Amino acid sequence: MTRFAAVGLASFALDCLLLWLVQAGTGSLLLAVVAARVVSGAVNFTANRLLVFHAGHLPWWPPARRYIALAAVLLAANYALLWTLTQMGVPTMVAKVITEVSLFSISFVVQRLVVFARRHTSPRLVVAIGPAPEPGVDEWARAA
Repeated sequence: MTRFAAVGLASFALDCLLLWLVQAGTGSLLLAVVAARVVSGAVNFTANRLLVFHAGHLPWWPPARRYIALAAVLLAANYALLWTLTQMGVPTMVAKVITEVSLFSISFVVQRLVVFARRHTSPRLVVAIGPAPEPGVDEWARAA
């Protein structure tokens, strides 16, 4: 979880910088949140895939689809919470920190269990050569 937190912190810093720049340039909180999240999300996905969950050897598209779905849900939650807090008078960057801390654990659990989950292959048929063991007889006892 330490690497996840480090990647998350770096992505958060990038997200904050982009949020500030885009909002200052356009005056639109929605555009700033979306633009910052798209860029920082791409960086976050790549770093988590390679450095945190060690899934670089797996095809990238299946977890990318799951990550995009998670990111869409988190983006909506992020905007809703950020909008609510700023409407209550909380400064944007303070609201951003509160929002991100609130969504951090949810993101980790979903990425670990869903996005980068190790998918099991179908069971394999194992062929044993020799007689089947007798029920209730220990293999070591039978060999003695």
